[in-house]
Amino acid sequence: MYKKSVILIPPVDIFCFLLLTLMLISFDADSSEGFSTDEFKFSVEGKSLSGLISRPTDIEASSIVIIIHGYGRTNVVSGNWYQGLRSRLTSQGISVFVWDKPGCGKSEGEFDINQPVESSADEVVSAIYALRKKKEAGSEQIGLWGTSRAGWIAPLAIKQEPGVKFWISISGTDGFENWGYLLRSNLELAGHSQSEIDVLHKGWVDGNRIFSSGGGYEDYTAATNNFWSNELVQKLTGREYIEHLRGSKEYVQARD
Repeated sequence: MYKKSVILIPPVDIFCFLLLTLMLISFDADSSEGFSTDEFKFSVEGKSLSGLISRPTDIEASSIVIIIHGYGRTNVVSGNWYQGLRSRLTSQGISVFVWDKPGCGKSEGEFDINQPVESSADEVVSAIYALRKKKEAGSEQIGLWGTSRAGWIAPLAIKQEPGVKFWISISGTDGFENWGYLLRSNLELAGHSQSEIDVLHKGWVDGNRIFSSGGGYEDYTAATNNFWSNELVQKLTGREYIEHLRGSKEYVQARD
């Protein structure tokens, strides 16, 4: 067992944190943000990975939070990802470091949608070593923050580098599927009735079953129509729902 601080954010705060991570505001180094940001590069297996480090402007950072991505491509530097979260943490005297995956943004290498979690953990450990080598303020107190897939990556990184002081897991993946709990909890908080929640949850379950078992696209869209058209679901997933006309070019592309 790791003697670390693992903070499991309650459902209300999960929703707020997820919304914060979707706030991709254009980068502006203006001090009115309350923090300063510089590009920061480090190497992993001969590849240069490019990211951003945000620091408090009024005090020296007491610690550093490393953000670990979930699934998919990234666009950290040019997209100014996690601006809201970086602003919040730096206001508490905490620096924040986040980088683009290999083959994304300015990072070298090729993007691999199926990158092993062990490889991602190696990136985290290399980032920790780079911050310490540069003697970045707060590098003696480094912690991890991550969503979804980071639930697998963070423990592997901690195992390699036990000097990690804390881990904040936001709906992190574990041995069980917990997104259903996230969905039901936030639907209830948003005022949906129990019957509405059951219908939406069933759409999510049926969609996963059809998708994972190789079912047909028509069956999948029919089962998930209510789920994907729900406004809160779209906010939680960051996906806009568009129902394409059957037989149209867009329909064929989505099906393929």
